Amino acid sequence: MIERGSNRVLMVAVGELFAGAERQILSLLEYLGPDSPVTLAVFHDRELARRVRALGLEVVVLPGRAPVSPAAARRIAAVVREKNISVVHFHGYKAAVHVALARMLVPFGTVATMHGAPESHGH
Repeated sequence: MIERGSNRVLMVAVGELFAGAERQILSLLEYLGPDSPVTLAVFHDRELARRVRALGLEVVVLPGRAPVSPAAARRIAAVVREKNISVVHFHGYKAAVHVALARMLVPFGTVATMHGAPESHGH
């Protein structure tokens, strides 16, 4: 668990839909609360972004709608620098690609959450 006042975290997600991954992100941010050291970065300023702002947390909207956007990777790197981010927690393939590119510009730790992977049924 990240303690308040310690490391800052940037969470990166696509944010296009409001389905399972987005609900999990929102639940985590609700649990951490408005004083959490987390900033959310999304490619789409939609339902997830709206709900996270309503929690009192900062949301950064990344540029670019193409599958790979160098501008988005540069923006992630800039946010890491500006906010003294030590860990980037990313959700999904598009976020993973852009975080990997940003990491070429500035060092930071990463955490990945995989969504949609097949589940084991005990077989």
